[in-house]
Amino acid sequence: MNVLVIGASGRIGSAAVESCLDKGHNVTAFLRTPGKLPSHLRRHGNLRIVQGDASIHADISAAMQGQDAVIQAAVYGSNTPWGDTSAAVAVVRTVIDAAREASATRATPVRLWVLSGQVLMDIPALGTIEGNIIPVHPEHHLNYSTLRERGDSVDWSLLCPGKVWEGGPRGPLVHAVDVVPIWHAPGLIGSLPSIGPLLNVLYNFAVQRLSYRSVGDFLATHLGPAGEMWHKRVCILEDVGRRAE
Repeated sequence: MNVLVIGASGRIGSAAVESCLDKGHNVTAFLRTPGKLPSHLRRHGNLRIVQGDASIHADISAAMQGQDAVIQAAVYGSNTPWGDTSAAVAVVRTVIDAAREASATRATPVRLWVLSGQVLMDIPALGTIEGNIIPVHPEHHLNYSTLRERGDSVDWSLLCPGKVWEGGPRGPLVHAVDVVPIWHAPGLIGSLPSIGPLLNVLYNFAVQRLSYRSVGDFLATHLGPAGEMWHKRVCILEDVGRRAE
């Protein structure tokens, strides 16, 4: 399979590149500065490097030609929780529009993964979106709206991982559509009116994490048709209560 990774030098992007190469895919690494890609990846025989600007439509459109799947990881995590959203929003809109145009010229739509954050996920039993309790990273909400408004002809999914850290996996990877797959309420305190939902979010943020490698492996494993993940938010976490196989 031919896979385009946009933002290939970032921590998520480079993890996705490495996982895709490990699974035998032909990878096009799209990035602004090729020298930032780890040297062991640059030497791989199935890797092609394309230099460009992810906010420029012509650059993305050209790189997307002949690709079966696209992973948009550019500018992911580059903003502070309440920082400027313009770069992230511009890049995602450019990628969506290029994918829509490419889908119109082929028998099957482009498979597109866009990186987002767990703040977009519904909290089990609480019936609310995590980001409505702690309103951070508004770019994720804007990008989700753009996908729904402009990505109708694209086979897209929005990947919303939990907190991502360096290091190896601490447990097997689990995922869920539209809701957080693992959620722990901090006892009776979590059921308090008004403050309970906030405490739930803070508690889970403190205990949830997964590795960059886990995110890359999940993406590389789900490059085919979206199926149940068609036009959905997908959250992934490592189940630290179980040992990884």
